[in-house]
Amino acid sequence: MASIKETTTLLNRVIRKSDEGGRKAIDFGDKSFRELRQVVKNKPDWNAALVDHLLQEAEKSDCIKRLLALSLLDYFFHRAHAWRSRVVDNLQEVLIIFCELDILHRPLPEPKSEARDLKVDAIKKIKVWHEKFSEGYERLKNVPHFLANSKSMDYQSASASLQIECQQLEEEKRKEEEKTAKAVQQVMAKFQMMHADIERCLKEVSSAVNLLVPNFAEDFEGEAFAVDCLPLTSDGRLHGYADAHSISINLKEALPRVKLSKENEALVSAVRDGRSMLDFYRKNIARWLTRMASVGAKQEDCAPLLNINNRIEEERLRINDLRIPEKPSRDDDSSDEASDFEDVPEKEVEEFVAPLDDSVPLVILDRIRKMEDGQGSSQMDMPQTSKMTVEEPLVPTVPYGLDLKYWGEEPPADIEVPKNNADCHRFWRPPDEGDTSKEQSSVYTTRVITFIGKAVVPTMACKARLSSGKLCPRMDVERCPIHGKIVPRDDEGFPFQESPDIIVPNPEAEDDAEFVRDVEMATGRDLGGGSVQKKPGGRTKKRQRDVPASKQTRDRLEKKLLDKRTVARISAHLDAVRKAKIEQKFAHQFNHALSRR
Repeated sequence: MASIKETTTLLNRVIRKSDEGGRKAIDFGDKSFRELRQVVKNKPDWNAALVDHLLQEAEKSDCIKRLLALSLLDYFFHRAHAWRSRVVDNLQEVLIIFCELDILHRPLPEPKSEARDLKVDAIKKIKVWHEKFSEGYERLKNVPHFLANSKSMDYQSASASLQIECQQLEEEKRKEEEKTAKAVQQVMAKFQMMHADIERCLKEVSSAVNLLVPNFAEDFEGEAFAVDCLPLTSDGRLHGYADAHSISINLKEALPRVKLSKENEALVSAVRDGRSMLDFYRKNIARWLTRMASVGAKQEDCAPLLNINNRIEEERLRINDLRIPEKPSRDDDSSDEASDFEDVPEKEVEEFVAPLDDSVPLVILDRIRKMEDGQGSSQMDMPQTSKMTVEEPLVPTVPYGLDLKYWGEEPPADIEVPKNNADCHRFWRPPDEGDTSKEQSSVYTTRVITFIGKAVVPTMACKARLSSGKLCPRMDVERCPIHGKIVPRDDEGFPFQESPDIIVPNPEAEDDAEFVRDVEMATGRDLGGGSVQKKPGGRTKKRQRDVPASKQTRDRLEKKLLDKRTVARISAHLDAVRKAKIEQKFAHQFNHALSRR
């Protein structure tokens, strides 16, 4: 810092930052506070000026800023002798500003709740100062007696509250210790139950590993090799190599490797089982250590677990260094068991020859035998992988489908096919699936049937006479779409042979029809000739039917009672009766009074 003025500005900035952050204590991790701490540490001559400035600023501020200033004052009071000496010299001013010693002339600012918190906090800090530093500072010894006799503050209640807080802290500490002791006791009880098994497993694994790979270094411990009898050279060397000579030694495998055999199969199996058990114990111990660390157990309580865990790790490292192959799986065992069977060659069965029947001639028997031999040889020549061919029908067939069903029609837009819910999973289904599924539109596409063969080419035109006088030029195999069946015609459009379908008019039938019409005109009766005309506007007479009497009564009543006008009139009357009844009962109510007309 360049000057005391910049230091006081830094002091104000520290208090302002904590006040803007909504804190009731100084943020000791702030950068500005760290700079202020360095100044107080490096410039002890400025501490008196800083204390005076802090007290002046606190007297002008509210209770929140005074609480922050008291927090800053207490922090440096415990760490700087110069700061502490200046505070003790101005102890009367400190009590007036923070403890409201002069309540008539210099009271604490409003609100009262913040003022009460400031007084309680100040009395607590001053009491701590008295307990720690009263031996070195004479004025601090009389502070409790002075505050206890003061009428402007209740020192006893503040001391009592401080004592209650201390008791609460002690109670919480005691509960934490009890909780820790209980957790440690539970863990150690589980460990004691499993300790004997762990020791036995460690001993078994160690013995099995020593039997597999003996440790020869232990046999030579404590033995000194006598080298006095060996001849030494003039410079005391036991070899004939020069100092500048270098020898390179290549070690392929420094660690032992266990090979499986019938002799060590039981030991290897025991080591495998022991390793799995050690892994199980190691996981349990790790869980217990985590539990004890979470409750804050002491190092002495965790020592047995740590020792046994280190021993387990050592044995696991020894087993891993042996590189024991893994146990073969069951599939390999089954294949080995299957390979134990010996391949037995198939027994050659001689071909069975049926005895000759004396009743059949030899010529016929020889012919039958030759035919069987020919069929057998032809079947043997065919490959074994060939399959029986299914005879295809001579006439090609087309499978019936939905395209043939809707041939020439517009296919339906969306066809929903119900899903099969026979898998008993009606409800466990993704949300995008429903009870139906849409059929693919490709099944409705009209299929293309390839025609194989020669197409019939039409060679004869219709040549029927058109209304324009020209001949019809349409050519087809059998029929013309306009003139019907195509027949041979000449250049004028007349057929060479008359068609038998042409109806020849009968003049006698026409005369008979004309005679019938004349008779109808004369008599006025309808004889089927079509000459009698109906009167215009005359109503057609309905054909009478035999209706039962009950049906006639029903029809008559329906015509009267179910008439539209009758139904409307009766409905209006019933509505009026119902409305009058409601008004009679509920006319005094507010909602019915509004609906009255």
